[in-house]
Amino acid sequence: MFVPLGLLQGVVGQFFAALSTTLAAAVLLSLAYALLFIPGVAGRVLRAHDRPRADLGWLSRGYRGVLTWSLKRPALVVGFTLAFAALGVVLFSRLETGFLPEMDEGGYIVDYWTPEGTSLPETDRMLKRVERGLGSGIADVKTALAAETWPIGYSWRLGGQYESQQSSFRSMLLVLSVAVLLVFGVLVAQFRRFVPSLIILSAAPLSLVGAFGLLIIAGTPLNVSSMMGLILLIGLIVKNGIILVDYAQIVTERGAETADALVEAGTVRLRPILMTTLCTLFGLLPLALGLGPGAEMQKPLAIAVIGGLSVSTVITLIFVPTALSIVKAKQG
Repeated sequence: MFVPLGLLQGVVGQFFAALSTTLAAAVLLSLAYALLFIPGVAGRVLRAHDRPRADLGWLSRGYRGVLTWSLKRPALVVGFTLAFAALGVVLFSRLETGFLPEMDEGGYIVDYWTPEGTSLPETDRMLKRVERGLGSGIADVKTALAAETWPIGYSWRLGGQYESQQSSFRSMLLVLSVAVLLVFGVLVAQFRRFVPSLIILSAAPLSLVGAFGLLIIAGTPLNVSSMMGLILLIGLIVKNGIILVDYAQIVTERGAETADALVEAGTVRLRPILMTTLCTLFGLLPLALGLGPGAEMQKPLAIAVIGGLSVSTVITLIFVPTALSIVKAKQG
């Protein structure tokens, strides 16, 4: 997830260089800690009869019932998912955009050039016509500039923060695409199948509905910080899918039917999925609330991750097993 961030250049690259390096180092250290230290300590501390509870009581029973109901009505689940994706398109169309968080200085700079020999009154007249349109948003500015009849030799181009924003968005979309391909490659290498990997990865675009919705509720625009959150979402989302699908394959290899294996995997893996999700959400909560020095800069990132991860958890627990059951049924 963090390798493609090295492709970022300019202001955005400098903005996220320290963050991506820190996160990559933390993930590698936590991996070494989980593989080397925790098993040794657990072997000394835990006793033979100390078995963790896989059941969450009423929550597990309720989820088991909902998942069983969903597996019996796959067409309804798919239809709801498509409607949910359409909602994401609507939310995106209503989402404001920006560059860096809280960087608006309430002003603008106009650089203009006129052909040699243009009189000062003519230059002043053209400038005043343009200034009447610059008091509104970028879309209105473009409309006002395009509606003008410019003399021969005149041209216009929007620059400043708007130009930097568009360039940064293009770079981050490239990073997002590379990250998706790399994550998909890791999934295929683990499961050795394309279809389960695609199904797990499909939860990522659906999670954008939650990210866009919470950004709108919080009144936060889509900027480079929230875009970084969307990139991080890919790695966080597929983790839950891997936990569920991997155990479902284990149960299937034991001879269980597909539906029974998916229900069993969902029920058993519900606890670790909820635990890891809640730990991430609560860890990001201070940033989302803007607490602490410098938190405003990372606030959009936290909001995007909280919204997307909350929705993706439900998608992973319901849609992913249902989609897998549909594929298995078609394969016979």
